[in-house]
Amino acid sequence: MKSVFLLLSIIIFSVACSSEQKKEKKENKSIVSNEKETESNVDSNNGYSDNIESECVFDTSTYKFTSEILLKFNPKIRFSWDKNNDQAIVKFPKGDSLLLHVGGCNHFGYSAEYRTNEAAFENQEYLMATTKWLAKNFLDNGFDTNYLRFISNKQYKLERDENDWKFYSIEVDSLIQENEIYDGFDFKRVGKRTHISIGGYIN
Repeated sequence: MKSVFLLLSIIIFSVACSSEQKKEKKENKSIVSNEKETESNVDSNNGYSDNIESECVFDTSTYKFTSEILLKFNPKIRFSWDKNNDQAIVKFPKGDSLLLHVGGCNHFGYSAEYRTNEAAFENQEYLMATTKWLAKNFLDNGFDTNYLRFISNKQYKLERDENDWKFYSIEVDSLIQENEIYDGFDFKRVGKRTHISIGGYIN
């Protein structure tokens, strides 16, 4: 009789343990599943899964747009890419260089800067000619032709006239859309270099 009672006790204990183990496995599986679900909603961007590019109004492929402009200017042109500033750097003879950025997220912008020798800062004719050259060859979507028109018609105003910096704003007309912003152009003397810049963007 004792043997039968002992056998029944062992069977009951085994069934209870098995049931408890299954329960624990089920709970652990549920925890792991929840953790994976949470991880799938989090990325390396400070813990949030927001897709930044999906919120952009414009295509953010600045390399694509910038390189297309450069290759249109010269199919054999050589340039390096500055990832930190999303811009191409072109080296010209005699130490001159071009910095170009085309594209954006909420604004599709054009920014072109030509760097040359310090003496150029005192040559107004050269500065204006180079500004028109930048607009003609490295801007697009109407910014090229409109800037050429504005400069030729003297539709600009000298806003800042300092020893090392001259900034000109653009006096736009009725032909320009409200979402087209013309940043103007400027000339800066930086160390022993002269920087000639022009830009604009579309909202």
